[in-house]
Amino acid sequence: MLTQVSIIQRIKNGDRAAFRSFVTDTADKGYFLALKITGDAAEAQDVLQDAYVKMWEKRGSLHDNKDAYPWLSKVIVNKCYDLLRKTKKMNSVEEYNEQALQLESANLSHQLDTMEMAVVIRMLTAGLPPKQKIVFILSEIEGFSNTEIHDATGISMNSVKTNLMLARKKIQQLVKNYYAEAKS
Repeated sequence: MLTQVSIIQRIKNGDRAAFRSFVTDTADKGYFLALKITGDAAEAQDVLQDAYVKMWEKRGSLHDNKDAYPWLSKVIVNKCYDLLRKTKKMNSVEEYNEQALQLESANLSHQLDTMEMAVVIRMLTAGLPPKQKIVFILSEIEGFSNTEIHDATGISMNSVKTNLMLARKKIQQLVKNYYAEAKS
């Protein structure tokens, strides 16, 4: 088994087998990060593929003594952010309400698997502006610190804090509205 350091060194030297090994080791994690942000399987796959292409093209800038996944996740986040900005892919309130009603009929007592969780996250984050959506997912789902979000996205620290607060408030309101409708 190759160490992360030796894999990165080999990738930097143009070793395609080492790169394939890295892709195999990180593909699922990268895909689900992109899926959580885009909410679309095909777009997530496209983003991931573009991120790996960029990584191969920029392999000389990788650091020998560091894990390359944080670098890759930054590329994934930025590509998702570009996609969201470009397509302005935000569901309307009506679409959200339809999805929320569909969720009501689901049996939530069973443990959600990864794909079901992605659907719930997509529903809750659907109406958020792109910055709020990305900051929320990175913080609450991926467990990034504010500093890591700043480093990954280039968003200022104050903007990270503000966007996270606004996203939490909006999602909290959506959850309250959902449960209020469910009770009536």
